[in-house]
Amino acid sequence: DPPFVVGDADYRKGLADALLYKAWIGAMVKKLGASSVPSNELTAAQKYVRPASSGVQHYEVDPSTAPVGQPVTKVDGPAQATGEAPFTADKPLPQGACVGYLVLARKVGAIAAV
Repeated sequence: DPPFVVGDADYRKGLADALLYKAWIGAMVKKLGASSVPSNELTAAQKYVRPASSGVQHYEVDPSTAPVGQPVTKVDGPAQATGEAPFTADKPLPQGACVGYLVLARKVGAIAAV
């Protein structure tokens, strides 16, 4: 599958730097022990476990305009929120599929042909 492409090169570089740094810290802790890393950087070697989040929304609806303005729950919202909904990007590409990539020009009008 083609990877999701973010067009901002600075963002990609920063992300790569951060991932490399986390890998380096993790390798140091595994090989040399936790004392080899400053205590304020130890969390970089730990796997982050995000607790389940929740939320509630309350709407005040003007009864004189009902049903306009009343909240409606999105039918596929719960499946999307729990990760159960299938997304196109999660499915494998069919054999022979064409894939396009984002190409950024460094100078306007510099791309003469593709």
